[in-house]
Amino acid sequence: MSRYIFGVGKGEIAEGAEAYLKRRGFGVKVAGKPVLTQSVGNVTFRIVNARDVPRFVGKGYDFGITGRDFCEDERLTGNGNFVYTDELGFGGGWIVLYGARRRDNPLIVVPADIQNLGGKYAQKLFSCFSILPVNGATEGYVSSGEADCGIDFMSDKNDTPEYVGTIKRNGLIVLEKLMPTQAMLLESNEKDNSRDAKAVRSCIAGKPKI
Repeated sequence: MSRYIFGVGKGEIAEGAEAYLKRRGFGVKVAGKPVLTQSVGNVTFRIVNARDVPRFVGKGYDFGITGRDFCEDERLTGNGNFVYTDELGFGGGWIVLYGARRRDNPLIVVPADIQNLGGKYAQKLFSCFSILPVNGATEGYVSSGEADCGIDFMSDKNDTPEYVGTIKRNGLIVLEKLMPTQAMLLESNEKDNSRDAKAVRSCIAGKPKI
């Protein structure tokens, strides 16, 4: 029996990914403090940074779950040896431009994980700009005046009045919604059409068992 490697992203989508896989018979721990390598039958699950999943799928990994924003950023590097198999309906949100107000010739802070995607949208929005890629939260740079605005992920939860996200908490506003994103199921471009692979594919993308 062939073995398959499935990369699952940590962070924002972890709880949704764990629930999705459990409903399909794969009882793996993704949220909280996961075991980084877990095997169920002939599938080995590797819990990795969400940004790394689209890079690994097609270069050793057979399947993956991560956010669309990370996938599109990876494609802008000239890589991206994967295809989308399904939209999974969790981890939803937007890549947004946010700040106190719109400025000309801005310094735009973006997460290093999506700096290519941030640069793409900055080019569409401004004729002149600078990009400041950072690790970790971006909102503090804008609220402190170190950057003029930011491009980052905003959860769909921000559309509910009772939810106070980090953009709102820092006294900032969404200036423009740029790209919808959510958790995606990926598969390697080098598609395996063996009986074993079709069985795994059917189980992962098929109807929930419970």
